[in-house]
Parts: sequence; C-alpha cells; structure tokens
Amino acid sequence: MLRLGLILASASLLVACNGGGDTSESKTDTGSATDPGTETGATDTGTDPGTSTVAPTDPTSEGSGTTDTPTTAATDATTGSADEFCGGWQGADGELALSLFDRFNMPLTDGSTLPLECGGQGLFMFGLYPTFGGFTPTGPNIEFAVTADVDGYNTNPDGHFYSADPIGYYVGCEPLDGGVSGVVPVFPLDNLDDLTVLDGKYAALHVVLHTDGGDITRDLQVKLSVVEDKTWAFCQGGG
Repeated sequence: MLRLGLILASASLLVACNGGGDTSESKTDTGSATDPGTETGATDTGTDPGTSTVAPTDPTSEGSGTTDTPTTAATDATTGSADEFCGGWQGADGELALSLFDRFNMPLTDGSTLPLECGGQGLFMFGLYPTFGGFTPTGPNIEFAVTADVDGYNTNPDGHFYSADPIGYYVGCEPLDGGVSGVVPVFPLDNLDDLTVLDGKYAALHVVLHTDGGDITRDLQVKLSVVEDKTWAFCQGGG
C-alpha cells in the first residue's frame, strides 16, 4: 500500500509538471504573435509612408515653375515667334474656330441675351468675349470686324447701329498698360441719351475674325439687355 501511494503521488506530480510546460509554451506563442503585430505597426508608421507624403511636394514646386510659362509665351508672342498666346486663343490644331460669350461667360447663340456693361475704358458697350483657334497668330495683335443692326437705330454713317473694321484685339500674355483686352466691343450710338430704350431689342450681329488661313465668320441674333448695375457709375462719370 505504501508503494502504491508513492506511485500515485509521483504520477500526480508528473501531470502537474506537464501542465506547467503547456502554460509556458502558450505564453511563448502569445509573445510570438505580438512580435509580428509590432513589426506591422512599425511598417505603418515607418519612413516609407513619410516619404510618399513628401513626394507630392516635388511636383508642386515643379508646378510653381510652370507659372512662369505665360510670361515666357508673352515674351515670344511680342516677336511673333511663339506658338502660345492668350486672350482666348485655343491653339493651332484643328479647323478654324470662333465662339462668342457674354460678360458672364455664357455662350452667345441665336436668341441669347447680350447685356450692356460699363467697360474698363469708361464707355458703355455690349461686350463680345471670343475664343478661337485653328491658326497661329503672327504677332500679339489680331483683327476683328463687326457690324450690328437694330431695327429703328441703324443710323451711323455706314447705315448700321454699330460697325467697325478692323478692330484690334490683343492676344499677347503680358498685361496691357492701361488698355482693355479680351473683349470685342459693340458701342451703342453716341446720340442715344437713354440707353434703356434698347432693352429687349434684337440685334443682328455679323462678326468676322481675320486670319492668315482665311476669315472666320459668325452671324447671330441676340436680345439686348440694358439693366443698370453698380458698375455704371464709372461710365456715368461717378467714379
């Protein structure tokens, strides 16, 4: 009986020792699982993502350099040797093209409204804002021709409401010194004291852009709008 008791006690001690070994191995596995997690966290916050964050900064500084391009283009344009211009020029590729817009950048087509505005030159005008392309200007200036007819008001010396040929238009990229650029003006009659009589009248526009490749012509009927706004004070001598 004493020997049997010793055997049973030894068996119990052996089982207890084996259980302690399992616990030790489990802790070791847990520690191993923690290490990969730690390495992953190091990767997420390491140098590589920081570098990728800095990388977009380089194109930005390169982009800052590209802001000098219009200045270079303008310098070349004044000599007539550049293939880049401003003032609505869309490039030399494709067919000859001309589009017209109002002061709010709305396209002008048949039936569009054309608002009266106080121009930067201090004169009231119906402004035509063009975009054009399919040719390369030979210098910083190109030429338009415009006639406008309004029933009952075609009383200028040529028998139109307004007519001019040529109208110089600046396509250089350097700002004009005191000039007005980017617009082809249609000036109302000088002898019209009350411009509001034109409100709602229809005008037949004939616009021609002269190019070395040929004339580009646009004909359209627009509805004149004469609505006073705060800019009128300048043209009325109010500053």
